[in-house]
Amino acid sequence: MHQGWIRAVSVEELRRKGRTVFRLDGRQIALFDTVKGIRACNNRCPHEGYPLREGTLDGDCLLTCNWHNWKFDLETGENQRDGDRLRVYPVEVRSGDVWIEIVDPPVGKRLSKSLDDLKQGFRDHDYERLAREIARIARIGVDPVRAIKEAIRWSHDRLEFGWTHAYAGAADWLALYDEHEDGSEDRLICLLEAVGHMAEDTLRERRYPYAEGVEAWDEEAFCRAVEEEDEARAIRLTRGAVATGDAWGAMERFPTTTLFPAGTWEGSCWIRRELSTGRNIRRARLRSQQCFRLASRAAAGLTRIRSGRTLRRSRSGSIRWSRLSLTGPASALSRDRRTRILRCGLLRRSVRVFRTT
Repeated sequence: MHQGWIRAVSVEELRRKGRTVFRLDGRQIALFDTVKGIRACNNRCPHEGYPLREGTLDGDCLLTCNWHNWKFDLETGENQRDGDRLRVYPVEVRSGDVWIEIVDPPVGKRLSKSLDDLKQGFRDHDYERLAREIARIARIGVDPVRAIKEAIRWSHDRLEFGWTHAYAGAADWLALYDEHEDGSEDRLICLLEAVGHMAEDTLRERRYPYAEGVEAWDEEAFCRAVEEEDEARAIRLTRGAVATGDAWGAMERFPTTTLFPAGTWEGSCWIRRELSTGRNIRRARLRSQQCFRLASRAAAGLTRIRSGRTLRRSRSGSIRWSRLSLTGPASALSRDRRTRILRCGLLRRSVRVFRTT
């Protein structure tokens, strides 16, 4: 892939046309002859990919996408609606030609930006932005399951009762992710639904801080802390159980009614929260070595990804998956049936994801 200063077009041609598109290695870069000089930017609107060459440019170098009215400062790329920034390129005029500097930032810098944008989309429950940023993380060669790990960190202390179906469903979304190795769009859908559900359940929720500290696991002390409603000590002991590496084996051998009598669900959810958070983070970490790439259509610059709203409207899909995780492994349901559920029951909305340049 070409990097560095690249000749794009002659100054004479650009001034005659007013604007044009330069294409290189799958990139589309729009050039504009403005009152403030020649400017260059990504031709695809970062919102939903409308060609910005067709946009409206005013005298202050403010470029408006004519599809959804997103506005960008052509000098800085700043989004006037606090959404995704537009990538702009340095431009020089040399001997009557326009040259553009095309240098991709290091992977670490691109990942940091995508995670920052993903967090903003998570806080706003901006479903489409979540889809775009997860796709961008995958495009730079980083395991996109990182998005679920980050979502757990951003949400774990914003659940008043310590648990929702978002975490229960995430385990099975990850199982489906593992099974769809031959379908990158399906894999992206699995991650998007899991992260989107966590974002909805924590939207505008305040923090519910954890107690501090760790205490070595002790069965009798844990039961006594639960009976005495000593939340701080029970949490410290729970962390001690997690630290042993076999918290589930140690803590789940008791009958549920012994630890959590009827009517104490809300009071006991913090224990489930502590365990599930650690388990899901460990589960996500196991995927860090798996290769995930967007479909070839994304590599060409544009792909349409089908993704669903059903989870967030009725929660029926989420409840179904969480029941599977409570009563048996996901493998209890045939792959064909789960695939039909994934494709037919949960995929209702089309979202476009674009290649970042």
